[in-house]
Amino acid sequence: MNATAPLPPLSLMDPDRPVTPRDLERLRQRLGLNIRDFQWVFGIRMDKWSQMLKKMDEPVSDPSIAIWARMLSTYPELCPTPPEPTPDEMYDTITALPQYKDLPHRVFAAMFGRDATSAHRWLQQGQQAGPVARRLFVGLQTLIKMKKGEAVEAWQEQVSIEARARNLPNVWQEGLWGQRGTKDDE
Repeated sequence: MNATAPLPPLSLMDPDRPVTPRDLERLRQRLGLNIRDFQWVFGIRMDKWSQMLKKMDEPVSDPSIAIWARMLSTYPELCPTPPEPTPDEMYDTITALPQYKDLPHRVFAAMFGRDATSAHRWLQQGQQAGPVARRLFVGLQTLIKMKKGEAVEAWQEQVSIEARARNLPNVWQEGLWGQRGTKDDE
């Protein structure tokens, strides 16, 4: 072996025993996936996952699942569903771009189709965003990695198009997508 060749990453799973549902659950947490995304990544239906969880320390019966789990444990970058950033992480990603360093919270919420009160709950009260907003976080985070600062402008352009189509010309100033006093779907 070449002394300068990088060593392969190490798996979190014990090589001396079969993969168990307990290993899968630890992997799910390590990858930062919710259960629905985890099931999609592994092609596991909810009923099958529920049955597996009843036998946490027994070997996974499907070797394909076990092999994929070992691969993702060793090479998490292979996971087709990236972890979802928290609202704070998403806000920090955007405000790290110089032209957005003073991004108002109401604008942040509007970027994800939510009213300003959502930004307050997310950023001031530490509440988690709903599943649709979290998917949008992943989308914008990915776009920023690809296009940097122009990604936010492209995103805001699409938000503006939807706001105009809904006859909401002041969504950026007011931070409102619905009628005043209504709670949006988190």
